[in-house]
This record gives sequence, C-alpha cells and structure tokens, in this order.
Amino acid sequence: MARTRQRVFVYGLLRSDQSMHDLLDGARDLGIATLDGYDLVDLGRYPGAIPGDGTIVGELVELRNEEQLAMLDQAEGCDRTPPLYERVDVTVRGKAAWLYVYAGDVTGMPRIPSGDWARRR
Repeated sequence: MARTRQRVFVYGLLRSDQSMHDLLDGARDLGIATLDGYDLVDLGRYPGAIPGDGTIVGELVELRNEEQLAMLDQAEGCDRTPPLYERVDVTVRGKAAWLYVYAGDVTGMPRIPSGDWARRR
C-alpha cells in the first residue's frame, strides 16, 4: 500500500541549520523529534544512524512529493552499489516516516553520545 504522505526523519546535514537543508525546499517542517533504538555515528563530515540502544535527535519533515523523496535517495547514496545509506520505515511521534540508516562499516567510528549532530562538539 502506497503512503499518502512521505515523511522523513532527518538527523544530520538535512536538518534546518545544516548544509544540505536546501534539498528539503518546500517540505513541511513538523518540528524537532527524537527516535529511540538508534545510535548516531560520527563519520567525519557527516553522521550516520545505525540500529542501537540510543536516541537520536532530528527533525520530522513532510516532503512535497515522490520526486523529492527520489532526490533524497540519490543524495543519500541509496542507488549506489553498495549503498551508502538505506531508507527504512520508522515511527516518529506516532507517524510513519523514513529514516536513512548508514549501510557501511562503522568499526572504530566514534558514537555521538548526545545523539544530536548539531551539538556534537
């Protein structure tokens, strides 16, 4: 069954105060949110969410259309082989949303204890 609304939980460079936020132009901001069951890994220039015991901080946004979702998939490297990120279903504040989960090896990569990329330093 197709979703009628495409929501995405963004936690890194797509957040409103970060460098790639312009990819969300025209999307509806649903506010700051948290997501349990994931850890945030510091990959250097950007973060990656991975399944874990923590909570990550981000923003919930409702996209304009399917084309915007496809553009995000491309920006997040979902179409690469192997993919950089994989898009998975999550529930944020009782709403179905997509989450981009890092698909690479995180061995030796530092975790961000706060779960908040914007407050990592």
